[in-house]
Amino acid sequence: METDMSTSEKGGTVTNPLPTEEEVSDLADTQKALNAFGIGSAESGHDMGQLAAAVYARGWSYTIDRLGSDYRAIVLQSSRELGQFQATGVGWTMEAALAYALEKALVIAQRRGVPIGSS
Repeated sequence: METDMSTSEKGGTVTNPLPTEEEVSDLADTQKALNAFGIGSAESGHDMGQLAAAVYARGWSYTIDRLGSDYRAIVLQSSRELGQFQATGVGWTMEAALAYALEKALVIAQRRGVPIGSS
């Protein structure tokens, strides 16, 4: 079985280089939400390093794996505290999947009253 593993301009591995209009719109909304949480900016973007740093700064962890032609990222609250959570995001690049998962994790933490600022 042959797999096309091309690389995007920003360095992410792409398996589905042509996202739908809905996916592009969803990612733009996610990036705006991350900006509101103080992660990245319109100027600096949301590359893998920034997203990973935002996860680790909160004491969380993440994993990324393949899910068919897409990627699945899972952000986990690393501590064994009561109310531990995980948030999952699926995207056409590793960055998109992690951005979706991070936004969901931040929303969950905010709803539960967990401090979401970087440590």
